[in-house]
Amino acid sequence: MKNIKILTFHSVKNYGAVLQTFALYMFLKNKYNSVQIIDFNPDNITFKPNWRNPLTFILYLKFHLFKRKMEFTIPFNAETFRKSPPQADVYIVGSDQVWNPNITKENQDIYFLDCIPDSQYKIAYAASFGQADFNENNYIAFRKYIHGFKAISVREETGKLILNKLNQSAICVLDPVFLIDDYAKYFKLKPEKKELGLFVLNNSSTECFEIAKFIADEVGLMPKVINKNRPIKGLKNIPIPSVTGFLSEMHSSRLIITNSFHGLAFSIIFKKNFIFVCTDKTKSTRAINLLEKLCLMDRFFYSYSDVLHSKIWKKSIDYIGVDQRLGYLKEQSVAFIQNNI
Repeated sequence: MKNIKILTFHSVKNYGAVLQTFALYMFLKNKYNSVQIIDFNPDNITFKPNWRNPLTFILYLKFHLFKRKMEFTIPFNAETFRKSPPQADVYIVGSDQVWNPNITKENQDIYFLDCIPDSQYKIAYAASFGQADFNENNYIAFRKYIHGFKAISVREETGKLILNKLNQSAICVLDPVFLIDDYAKYFKLKPEKKELGLFVLNNSSTECFEIAKFIADEVGLMPKVINKNRPIKGLKNIPIPSVTGFLSEMHSSRLIITNSFHGLAFSIIFKKNFIFVCTDKTKSTRAINLLEKLCLMDRFFYSYSDVLHSKIWKKSIDYIGVDQRLGYLKEQSVAFIQNNI
């Protein structure tokens, strides 16, 4: 029985980060049994409730309760991890932006498993650099830390190009959330309703709310906004849902508008009609990479005005072809894990 340890971003204030952690953990647990997530929580990315905002305590508690579904090592800080990392037969780093130095900062070496001897078995699953290219200083650091990996997979094609510059080979695989065959086995999900679900990250402009109301009226759906702390006039508000609640609200939507990568991912997993709006072109790579492979780029927009001009909400997605292409990508992703553990 192999002892597997996963290093990823598991304590971020983000549904996608929590769910990609759960998905990889559960996929491995069902096959290899002895699996733990390394409980490493850097200050700059760890979700800490804000005493000025009681709602953050509620969300923190909901995330904390969800983590009980997974098994963790003892807690590590940077010093204790570098000095005495947990023992394992296989170390897996990923998914999420674990190789983005703008996020990992002074802990960059840890997320490259630099302190784990090269004699140990190290692989990367769906690791992401978070952007398409870097300056020379970043490449110097990458060359210093990326050593001893038995196999590397990345989430975006741009990650392969970065690794090519480092003389490292890699394949592109799916985000871990796609590894779960049936989320209804793990979560109680509401059936589909005549609702339009809007799930956007907190820095979104108010334009998205007006667009959601307009499109909902066009197609005869009740508009709702998922995970918005303050009510928005004309939209049903679903404030700070639990992780299960978030998935359930996505599942019960007939049409989804989102600017979140994992909002996009679960729209596809639940076979929903969706509209993806990326207002920040520097963060478009991962969505474009996935949508191009699934032949769904007609659902991608850089502005809400482009959405209005397209009238894309009148066109339904043919998921027969999408499922075939997604199935092939999933086979490749599963094969990478099975061939390298």
